[in-house]
Amino acid sequence: MSNQAFGGEPPLWKLHIDLDVPLARWQRALQRAIDLVSFGLTAMATVPEGEVRLPGEVLRFAVASNYAMTFLEAKEEFGLWVLQGGFRDVVEGLHDFLEEARVACAAVALGPKFTMPAGWIPPFTRESPEGQRFHWLGLDKKLGTLGDEYSVVLGGELRTAVDGINRARNCLAHRGGVVGDQDKNDPAGLRISWRRLEFLVKDVATGAERLLMLNQLIEAESDVLLHIGAVERLFKLGERVSFTPEDIIGVCFTLLSVGQELSASVVQYTRSKGFPIASKGDTVDPRGPKGTT
Repeated sequence: MSNQAFGGEPPLWKLHIDLDVPLARWQRALQRAIDLVSFGLTAMATVPEGEVRLPGEVLRFAVASNYAMTFLEAKEEFGLWVLQGGFRDVVEGLHDFLEEARVACAAVALGPKFTMPAGWIPPFTRESPEGQRFHWLGLDKKLGTLGDEYSVVLGGELRTAVDGINRARNCLAHRGGVVGDQDKNDPAGLRISWRRLEFLVKDVATGAERLLMLNQLIEAESDVLLHIGAVERLFKLGERVSFTPEDIIGVCFTLLSVGQELSASVVQYTRSKGFPIASKGDTVDPRGPKGTT
């Protein structure tokens, strides 16, 4: 942020806001989680059988030797642990994205021209009192604040998906994944939904479509189509929340869609406040569109 004078006009404060940053940070966080889960599951599948101990450990450290895992027990539990840890990471990473989106929106809310009073503290930074209050909100209230204050909203289907996914994260973090009354969003228990990328095989002659499975042969005169499907899981009261690798990919894809939809809404809000938006490589006159005052 800098002040700059143009001819005889009074100084203006020029505010450059990179609207691509929140989504870019979110994409990197998702990729990190996917890569680490992939590495963990691959290593689990290829590790040679042996005693469970830390690398370099002379004697196995055990504080409850009667409950120490065997190699096969640890291998099975490790797979669940990696998937659950990856799931928690991607949900918690969504908080960072929402905080970055709020920073952009709060800066935009000042308008393309504003007067900076003496001793003014920007209210849009994450370190500001406003930023700290937002930081401590839960996911649902963060989304509500973005909608109420900046008209940055999420569509109904994705909002429902985020609610269920966040409830599952809370269940994993606070109750070891065992569904309790606090987690229920359905009379029967905890219902979670997400999007899934699917490949469909379409028979050219009949138009019939079916889901393409791994290692499945494709008949002649067939087209392969990419389709976004929907997945829904219900975990009953007392059941343990668990996910497959395919589930984690679907959840990541859904949360990426959340980021893309909210980012588009941030851009729309920015336009509504009168900010010119430049494409990559373009330059924008900080005084605003020609003819404005």
